[in-house]
Amino acid sequence: MKREILLVLVLFCFLSCRETPLERALSLAGGNAPELQAVLDHYGKDEADSLKLRAAVFLIENMPGHYALGGPWVERYYEGVDSLLVCEKDRNRLQEKIDSLAASCHLPDSAVRLDDVEHITAAYLINNIDRAFELWPSGGYAGHLSFAEICRL
Repeated sequence: MKREILLVLVLFCFLSCRETPLERALSLAGGNAPELQAVLDHYGKDEADSLKLRAAVFLIENMPGHYALGGPWVERYYEGVDSLLVCEKDRNRLQEKIDSLAASCHLPDSAVRLDDVEHITAAYLINNIDRAFELWPSGGYAGHLSFAEICRL
């Protein structure tokens, strides 16, 4: 009987010590945790921003495992593609030039993985949340969806 009680206590302790998804994301953020915490603090000040706070929590909780590719060659590639999009109108020639640019930049070999949780800034996240909430009610892509439905997409 003592053995079963001890097992239950150990399991209870183990389960109660688990991090929440938000705590885990902030932990994985390392030196970027203050940036993510700044977003939570920004939206936590005003009750009118409670839905934006929920959106921020959702986004931060789901950052681990998501990343972008960066580095000097990737930046050079993006700049090149931007200039091609302005001047090249023929779709096939545009694709050929983009492929050639990718090869000259040695993509993806030269790319560096930039984990979102470690690199996304407070300003970037706040700007994108605010813009999403400005556009959401006006219809378009997600105008007909509830907040809960958007979080499941």
